Amino acid sequence: MDIAILSLDGLTRHGIIVAELATAQALNPGMLCVPRGTGADLTATNPPQPGGPMERRIPAYLFRDRFTGAELAGITGLAYGGLGDATAQVMLLKIATASEGINLDSAETIGGLDYLIAKGKLTAGRKAEILA
Repeated sequence: MDIAILSLDGLTRHGIIVAELATAQALNPGMLCVPRGTGADLTATNPPQPGGPMERRIPAYLFRDRFTGAELAGITGLAYGGLGDATAQVMLLKIATASEGINLDSAETIGGLDYLIAKGKLTAGRKAEILA
């Protein structure tokens, strides 16, 4: 059985092949072990912390698709037009390579959207829609 081993922050740390789920759990105390290929490895990520809310993480392509074509064109123009904007370039690179998805509640995501508002590429209303 192919098991995904997830840390408490919900990120896949590694996978192992074992005969039973119980074996994986015994070998990885304090980690969340879920079978791969069942969908559980995608939906069981980011377990809630004691006393804390569950993290809202979505695949990067779904995050990207929350932006309109005009917004994406504006962000790309900001990143690569003229002298270029290194912050916007890094944001686009992180979205393109975020294999663990995008945490909608992280300071980095919220700060990135605030940066785009400051640069005139998003409105506060659109930020709220994107994060909803």
